Amino acid sequence: MTDSKTPSSDFLRALVSTQIRLWNDADAALRPIGIPLSHLYALNAIAEAGTVRASDLAATIGITVGAASKLIDRLERDGHCSRRANPDDRRSALVELTASGSRAQVQGSSALEAYLTSRLDLTGTRAERDELSARLHSLTTAPTDAAEGSASE
Repeated sequence: MTDSKTPSSDFLRALVSTQIRLWNDADAALRPIGIPLSHLYALNAIAEAGTVRASDLAATIGITVGAASKLIDRLERDGHCSRRANPDDRRSALVELTASGSRAQVQGSSALEAYLTSRLDLTGTRAERDELSARLHSLTTAPTDAAEGSASE
């Protein structure tokens, strides 16, 4: 039997466990105001862009176009966004926040920031968190060749 624990696998396990825990806790912090974290991510992306297509939203928040379309359906059902025909491409629609969506985005962002501030204040200095954030960001922006299974340690 081989030992499957390596520094790399331990790192990945810790990273994924942390992401899941933070996501679930942040989602719970938003529950009293009725905005799931996945909806808030979409509301933030739409607010920042002003108007998006489903494919734009998908690329921005890292989900499939199909998932983005379903997310937009839910936001529209909740009255947080509206769709209109795209004058430049009849195959797509343009999505923008409604007044209710703008309020939900501001309220949700404020609640999320309060949760994160209280949670992250327990985990080192601001400089340490900024450094960790930069390192994590570099993981998502570094070139990768996962198709060939290449990795470096």
